[in-house]
Amino acid sequence: MINPADFVSFKGYFTLAPTIAGENAEGATEVRRFMIPVGEAFKFLSVVEKVKSVSPSAKDKVIKISWTDSDGDDVVIDSDEELAIALYEHKVPNRMSVCKLRIVAREPSDQASTDDQDMQVAEEDVYDPRAIHPGITCDGCEDSVRGYRYKCLVCPDYDLCARCEGEEIHSQHNMVRMASAQGTWSFLLIRQRVRAARRIPQTKT
Repeated sequence: MINPADFVSFKGYFTLAPTIAGENAEGATEVRRFMIPVGEAFKFLSVVEKVKSVSPSAKDKVIKISWTDSDGDDVVIDSDEELAIALYEHKVPNRMSVCKLRIVAREPSDQASTDDQDMQVAEEDVYDPRAIHPGITCDGCEDSVRGYRYKCLVCPDYDLCARCEGEEIHSQHNMVRMASAQGTWSFLLIRQRVRAARRIPQTKT
């Protein structure tokens, strides 16, 4: 039997082609509900794969995911950090919350390939395996964090370096990967994350 507490609930508004910016969810051609295990729901690539699996029309398509914030703006999701912000704005992991996403599925094109290449180049420009995250110490090895930083979404102040995260230290909680010190967390997100920690049943180890 499925335990709803172990999943994050999503509602996807699918559009099969690029639409006018700012179009509301009611203009979508397909609406689907789906769930993702809590351990995978904060991983952007896991959400993309789930989207493709629940909608045959999205399979083999280029997927763009966004959500509407409290200002009515269409906010694009391209990373774990942006996905985490969307989830917490929807009050996830509250078991009664539903994260609403706007999903555009388009045919692959030369322009799409160019966009993907540009995004990859941009990520490579930001990521430096030697770069130190100032003021951040790995809670696994107690050394400075270089390259990727993994921040816990449940604990108020818990970070891991890439090596310790790879050893599955603190694997009972969801982590967000941050490529550089340029990634910042808003006060609202931090406050919601701390509140969420009080709601999530702690896993016994």
